Amino acid sequence: MAGFTIKDVARICGVGVSTVSRAINNHPDINPETKEKIMKVIEENHYIPNNSARNLKRTESNTIAILIKGIDNPFFLAMFKIFEQELGYQDYTFMLQRVQQEEDELAVARELAKEKRLKGIIFLGGRVDREAKEFRALGIPYVLCTFAPDRSMLTPEVNYVSIDDDEESYRIVDYLCSLGHRKIAIIRPTYSDRGIGRTRYTGYVRALKKHGIEVDPGLVLYMKDDIEAFTPANGYAVTKELLETGREFTALFTMSDTTAIRACKALLEAGKRVPEDYSVVGFDGIEMAMYYHPSLTTICQQMVKGISSFSLMAVPFFITMGVLMGTGGISDKLIALADACVGWMTGGMAMVNIVASYFFGGISGSASADTASIGSIMIPMMVDQGYDDDFSTAVTITSSCEGLLVPPSHNMVIYAMSAGGVSVGSLFLAGYVPGALLAISLMIGSYIISKKRHYPKGEKFSGKKLIKQIGTSFWALAAVIIVVVGVVAGWFTATESAAIAVFYSLIVSVYIYRGLTWKGVWKSLEQCIDTLSIVLILISTSSIFGYCLTTLHVPDLAAKAIIGFSSNPIVIALLVDLILLVLGCIMDMAPIILIATPILLPIATSIGIDPVQFGIIMVLNCGIGLLTPPVGSVLFIGSAVSGVKMERVVKATLPFYLCMIVVLLLLTFIPELSIGLPMLLGT
Repeated sequence: MAGFTIKDVARICGVGVSTVSRAINNHPDINPETKEKIMKVIEENHYIPNNSARNLKRTESNTIAILIKGIDNPFFLAMFKIFEQELGYQDYTFMLQRVQQEEDELAVARELAKEKRLKGIIFLGGRVDREAKEFRALGIPYVLCTFAPDRSMLTPEVNYVSIDDDEESYRIVDYLCSLGHRKIAIIRPTYSDRGIGRTRYTGYVRALKKHGIEVDPGLVLYMKDDIEAFTPANGYAVTKELLETGREFTALFTMSDTTAIRACKALLEAGKRVPEDYSVVGFDGIEMAMYYHPSLTTICQQMVKGISSFSLMAVPFFITMGVLMGTGGISDKLIALADACVGWMTGGMAMVNIVASYFFGGISGSASADTASIGSIMIPMMVDQGYDDDFSTAVTITSSCEGLLVPPSHNMVIYAMSAGGVSVGSLFLAGYVPGALLAISLMIGSYIISKKRHYPKGEKFSGKKLIKQIGTSFWALAAVIIVVVGVVAGWFTATESAAIAVFYSLIVSVYIYRGLTWKGVWKSLEQCIDTLSIVLILISTSSIFGYCLTTLHVPDLAAKAIIGFSSNPIVIALLVDLILLVLGCIMDMAPIILIATPILLPIATSIGIDPVQFGIIMVLNCGIGLLTPPVGSVLFIGSAVSGVKMERVVKATLPFYLCMIVVLLLLTFIPELSIGLPMLLGT
């Protein structure tokens, strides 16, 4: 409709112009129904937002420019999508400005900043040899991203995000040299190039020098000036020319995956074999390289890909659920319930601690959260009733591992993702019996110690009190029922159930138990972010390591080594447990699961261990690792909460280590303890 404006849209929808603007820019802070109504009116009236006109009316635009060298590089495609999405969320627009290879990025930036009244600039690709004061002169925020930095300018004053192209290039050429290659050709951009090509070339030269190899000018090849740099066409043309010269070489470093792919094609067309006759290496780790045959060796950037999983979204939801319920007064309710169940026994408070951890673990799924929450209440209470402080701490930290087994556990989700094809619902069901078995074993150990040390009993058992506490704690325990039943029954996925559980825990904590105010909710969410950032960083960096292990066939080599040690399934199973226990002493839980699963799972299945059973075994092994120095995070938390020196806590924990090892062996050699319940329910 001619003359139809944003004001007309606002009038028809009964909203303000700013609301229409948020809808157009896909801002998250808008009601979905309102947004749908606005977009329907826009579509019906064929209204086209005039961003240019709007920007002219402003004293300052909301536009961020992205200056890019190498626009044809597939490596940048995923980045464009992220830029567009995130800038849209913040009510910003972005413009894409292509910079030719011979152009000066900073000069282009100065002109754009002047003409377009930009809010900021992202420099993507290329090389910028400038002092920090020259960037400050732009007068707007900037970020240098994935560029080739001059080391002299890498100061705190310069805003940049980049990998070390020189070092990574050095590493990959060093790797080729370690394989015995002495004649390594390289395809680089033109001699005048001052971008990443130059930086990667310096890494190439350093690696050759390390191995006492002189740079052969005849093996330093330059990309064609009439073809876009770092493109498949350039790789193909240069490699064909190299073959026609007859120069002797055994390996080829192409500086990019796109160039490497077509370089391989040129070699294959010439009747050569890759990697039998020639080794070809790329750079960037683009998705195309993963599926190319013959296999392409490359420098990968896998961190984002490591956390780009829908299933993994369940992890932040479960963490949030645990934090909300844990800070919402749930601990008191569960301790009271545990007291009504087992408080009457000898060493009653120790028993309450153990059973409360079983209940609380079903909510938090975190041994650290369990120790901090339950421990801060139970340890002082036990000490006041005559229990030794080191014993009280030992009971708290060992029982906290029950939460790793009892669903919902975000570590189970991480394992399911790492194992590939393992049902999260089956893992959830499989954790109940092992969690209970662990609790029983710790209770037996506590009972023996309590008898020996004459620790007191609690009040006499009361069925009325038990029923009352079940009613009080019902709302907390119902969250677990919602998650587990929903996933097992197939009503929703683990991620969807986790999202529902977060909403439910928010309602229960704020309106039913009233342990949280809305102000407290925001503080709890800050805690969630702190925890989640650590977990996701671990997952993303572990994915790089895992990718490298797979590429280098480490799982196969490890399997052969372990099986070569013994063909006895019992010995192999014990060896797998030992490896996981040792890893638990020096690594955190998430990285162990991510790294060790692809290596050890095939070995475990080869001796008849079910993937679900192995998941339970791995989680318990890692749980024991959380209690063992030097990297026992739960051990440190328990020591901090109780104020007892770590050395005393470790000594007091020794009998409970034995209890946990016994349970681990039972789970290893009696599969029905893990997979019995999932099989019974048909999951």
